[in-house]
Amino acid sequence: MAKSNPFFLPAVDMKLGDRYLLLEQLGDGTHGWVWRAQRLDDNQIVAVKIPKDCSASDDSLKEGYDLVDVQPHKNVVQIYWMGRIPPEREWYGIEMEYFPSRSLAQLLEDQAAGFAKTYKQIFDIYGQILQGVKYLADLETPVSHGDLKPHNILVSDGLVKITDFGSSALPEEIYARSRQNGGTILYAAPEFSDCSERRGSFLELVRGDMYSLGVLMYQLVTGRTPHDTPSAVYRYVPFAKPSELNKSVSPYLESFILKALSVNPVDRWGNIDEMMKGLEKAMYAQLNFETVTGVNRVYEQEKDWSTKVIAYATDKKYLEAAHVAGAEFDSSKDYHALLSQLRALYRAERYFDCVAIINSEESCLTLVDSIGVDFRLLALNVFLKVRDIHYAEKIIQLIIDRNEMTPSVKIKYASILGLQSKYSEAIDILTVLNKEFPRKAVILRRIALAYEQNKQPKKAMSYLKAYLKIVPDDEVALKKYEGFKLFC
Repeated sequence: MAKSNPFFLPAVDMKLGDRYLLLEQLGDGTHGWVWRAQRLDDNQIVAVKIPKDCSASDDSLKEGYDLVDVQPHKNVVQIYWMGRIPPEREWYGIEMEYFPSRSLAQLLEDQAAGFAKTYKQIFDIYGQILQGVKYLADLETPVSHGDLKPHNILVSDGLVKITDFGSSALPEEIYARSRQNGGTILYAAPEFSDCSERRGSFLELVRGDMYSLGVLMYQLVTGRTPHDTPSAVYRYVPFAKPSELNKSVSPYLESFILKALSVNPVDRWGNIDEMMKGLEKAMYAQLNFETVTGVNRVYEQEKDWSTKVIAYATDKKYLEAAHVAGAEFDSSKDYHALLSQLRALYRAERYFDCVAIINSEESCLTLVDSIGVDFRLLALNVFLKVRDIHYAEKIIQLIIDRNEMTPSVKIKYASILGLQSKYSEAIDILTVLNKEFPRKAVILRRIALAYEQNKQPKKAMSYLKAYLKIVPDDEVALKKYEGFKLFC
């Protein structure tokens, strides 16, 4: 693959490879653009998402990959194709159904439009969202969306569709991308709000979606979210009941919302079908309790240190974010602030600053709750970046002692062993992972490398061949494979 042009900017009437003609920019976010485009081979109008960092690996750029070949659903934006755009294969594209619409976030912000002013409208919108979530959960390989919020819900002429699958996760997936902005965190379940990876069984993941749906219904009937800041979310600070903000909310609807917003995931529903039955009861009770409106108050969100940190990070002002979080930690000794400071410094590639802070606050590595897990994972990444293998091994041992080993940590452990020329041990770990998670490119590529370093070219070639079936555009791997064929 050619090196990405850092000055690339998509423009109207620009051809993207030999696949698309760009027609109109629909969105410009922190991580990518969305364009209305004409597909050149058949002139069909589609939406194309173009990541701004196309130099990243294909594995990190693909969003909703497992939805490409599934039966379409009216409440989920269909994904047609994704991959490197020919012929240069320099740019990555995610081709989706073009759905002329506005996001639910835009509609809710437009106070003058009178959107969702009645409970009938609210239940119609919410019911369609829940139908989309049920469709994802009922797939042969079920999918948890992981980022349900008004920004990812599109509405047009009464039809509602869920989109943006950048945080979606399969139950067996090695990792799911972390959240990148405060708006997302305000809709996240407490158990996922301050973790770098969404981990857990499918039921645990989908219960996180239930919480996000609870936040959404809370907002639809009160005009605000339960929590105002990221720090309030992961602390689960007390919030007003819906009926305290809107007297027209019936006890049944309030009970539905508060069940979804339970801090303990097991207190939510056992599956989406149960949640839909709960919604039916709440809807019937509400429509017979009160038909007046009581929504869309103008509410100004409070800004605390965590909101400022995320605003800076969204603008890629990582050092400013680190400064704010560091000042908060100095004054409050809040470990969440320390974690935010380290994350900001890590994203600014100030790895030795991270090392100095971790060494001075080593107690963060032995915390027993979920934030301790994230400190240990971040510290592991930091020490690998500075090639301090001795300390990285110590972090791995802490993780093993606490029974926190995940597939992604095992891959890092294999990398550490490889750096110490312990190739056979690395191969043992990766081989087990490959049996548990077959056809994972990240695993296959590392096994091939380990066998190559271990001077076993035939086995290296075998795994490289399997890898190239998944990532055929990796020119470096392809050249290496061709080289193996000459000597094996």
